[in-house]
Amino acid sequence: MNEAKRRGGLKQRVLRAKPDRNAKPIRNVSYDVSEIPPELWAAIATFASRQCLARLCAASHEFYSKFSPLLYGNIFDPPLTPVNSSALVGTLSEARAPSGRPHLAEQVQQLKLTSCIADIKAVKNLLQNMRRLIPGAELRSGSVLRVLHWHLAAGLDELGKILGAPGHFPNLKELFVSTTGTNNNFNFIQIGGLEVLGVTFSLYTYDREYEDGDKLCYKLAEALQMLPSSSPLLNTLRLNLDIAYDENEFPYDGFADLVDTINVIHLPLLTTLDMSVEIDEEEFGLVDPDTPLRPNFSAFLALHPTLLHLTLLGTGLPKNFAASFPCLRSFKGSFDESAIICSCRPPLETLVIRFVHRMSSDDVFPSLHVVPLTHNLHLTKFKIDAVDYTDETVKLTDELSPTSFAQLVSSFPNLIDVDVCINKPMIQYRRVLVLLTKLRTLRLREYKTYHCTCHNVSCYEDGECYGPKKPIEKVFPPRGYITELSLLIPSLPHLASVEISILGDHIPPEPEVDEDILFEPAQIEVDYHFSINRKSKDPKVILNSTQISSDNRSCFC
Repeated sequence: MNEAKRRGGLKQRVLRAKPDRNAKPIRNVSYDVSEIPPELWAAIATFASRQCLARLCAASHEFYSKFSPLLYGNIFDPPLTPVNSSALVGTLSEARAPSGRPHLAEQVQQLKLTSCIADIKAVKNLLQNMRRLIPGAELRSGSVLRVLHWHLAAGLDELGKILGAPGHFPNLKELFVSTTGTNNNFNFIQIGGLEVLGVTFSLYTYDREYEDGDKLCYKLAEALQMLPSSSPLLNTLRLNLDIAYDENEFPYDGFADLVDTINVIHLPLLTTLDMSVEIDEEEFGLVDPDTPLRPNFSAFLALHPTLLHLTLLGTGLPKNFAASFPCLRSFKGSFDESAIICSCRPPLETLVIRFVHRMSSDDVFPSLHVVPLTHNLHLTKFKIDAVDYTDETVKLTDELSPTSFAQLVSSFPNLIDVDVCINKPMIQYRRVLVLLTKLRTLRLREYKTYHCTCHNVSCYEDGECYGPKKPIEKVFPPRGYITELSLLIPSLPHLASVEISILGDHIPPEPEVDEDILFEPAQIEVDYHFSINRKSKDPKVILNSTQISSDNRSCFC
């Protein structure tokens, strides 16, 4: 019986395998890739990495002609590493292109070089290649470059000469330049037609004559005062200054002239302003107490009531400042300046309070002296940052105690997104968090220590423990956060995402711990990402992912 079934099944399979005589023969289809429209090639490139584009360019001459403009046209995102930036500068600085091909530098539209410390000759060659005149249909147009972000150790004088030459870069609309070198001129600021300008300068007066610091400030002021005429369509301005000086050699006259010059500049289309001035008053012991070193740009702000986004760091606003900002949507600055801006009653939607700590181990962490902020129903996003002078997150802060947090939250009842650093266990902030009934996303940052549990003290040497390691989930268990968040869910019906960021240190087994560890980078950073599942009747907190600062998930002993 089984044999008959087997033969019957085999016969059916043979019958099914016979070709259909009525079926049309299948032709071998070929397609010429040259017929693919450029729009489709561009769409393909958007899903390809920079490495994939480079491999396509190396596949054939035809692919090179199609993908090289896409590969070199946007060298912006993701940003290049310093090594890749230096290699790119070398490639684009070559004097000649292969026969029959346009120079690669002529194809660049958006360029961002990360910490590129190239010699002045390479910088000059690169910019000369980028500004080569290309024959057009009727006119000869300059470089197609539209966006340039560049960190230079030196060579800004050459940058001004080449970028500022008439007709060389007529399409350049966005320019961000940062440098740590001393410059003889800032002429590149006067490039015509800019819409976005960002400059980060370190004005060093070390080992120089007293008057030289003043001259640097005078030259910068002279370049900035031409902005309204050279770039009347400027809508974004970022000006970050770091003035370093020897004791008693601060350029008072030049700095005062720079502040006065900025205060009379009027940019009618300005909507985004980021101004920061880095001056360490305490370290150098200045001798002129009547000269304020926190520059007051209130006159400049009053000339620009159309601002949408404003950042002020290291500046000083008078307490009686009362400018009108009917369009301002976001502000970032110190607590004192945040209080002043809020008192102007702008329709803020985002507020970022930033604390910059400049201290050694002999200092005490300053506490936040909270004053009531003006009530704001528009504010939905609130953030508090605490960083050191290198812009790294401070591990231990006294800024946001539960009492201070409650005081701030009472001014902003409609918060949806909260990102703050806390200095107490999360359970002590429960009474404040339950007041945020519209909260959707929450991010908390805190500092924790884990004491070495090795019985053999000798295993802890040179600040590192060589004992057996534990998974991070056992060193800083997420279970406590899940429990605490579960208690918040009934009071926060819109909460959907929570991130807990932990800065952790492994403490040696000695009873006395060196306090200098507070001023060193954290040994490990852990990010727990939670989501709230509300599909069931009993909402639950789910740990979605765990990210740590290294690939090794083993942590402390």
